[in-house]
Amino acid sequence: MASNKMGQYLLQGWAMLEECCDDCNVPLMRNRAKTSMICCECDKDWMKKDTPKQEAPKVNDQEEAAKRLDQEKKKILEARLAEK
Repeated sequence: MASNKMGQYLLQGWAMLEECCDDCNVPLMRNRAKTSMICCECDKDWMKKDTPKQEAPKVNDQEEAAKRLDQEKKKILEARLAEK
């Protein structure tokens, strides 16, 4: 299901774009490096021609992304508290 894949990519730091896939009308996802822009429904990479299907991030990758996000939030909070 496209929504599950989209959630997995968002946890990995991918951006959901305003643009939609011409074939599926599903919002496209772009990686942080801005080298890949894919559709989570048909797995087409709109930045590359004739590329193999992209795999959604693995559960372990999701956990690592969540940990990194928590660490970043903690650093921001500590920095704000240090300012006071």
